[in-house]
Amino acid sequence: MTRRDRLGHTVARQSLNGPLALPRPAGTTWAIYVIHGRGVADPGDCVIMEPAPEDRSDHILDGRGALIVVRLAPAST
Repeated sequence: MTRRDRLGHTVARQSLNGPLALPRPAGTTWAIYVIHGRGVADPGDCVIMEPAPEDRSDHILDGRGALIVVRLAPAST
C-alpha cells in the first residue's frame, strides 16, 4: 500500500518472450510478479527492482512467460 500523493502507479500484464528492457529513471521502483514461465523468477514469485542512483541503465529481464509489471515512481506535482 502506498500514498497516492507520494507515488504514481502503473500496472500492466506483460508477455515475456525474450529480453524486455525496463527503464530506470531516478526514484523508480519496479515490482515484477511472475504469473507463469521461467527466467526472471519462478511462477508465483515477486521481484522488487529498486532504484540505483549510480546506474541508470535499463533493467533487462529475459525468459519466457507472463508477468504483472508494476512501476512505482514519484508522483507528479
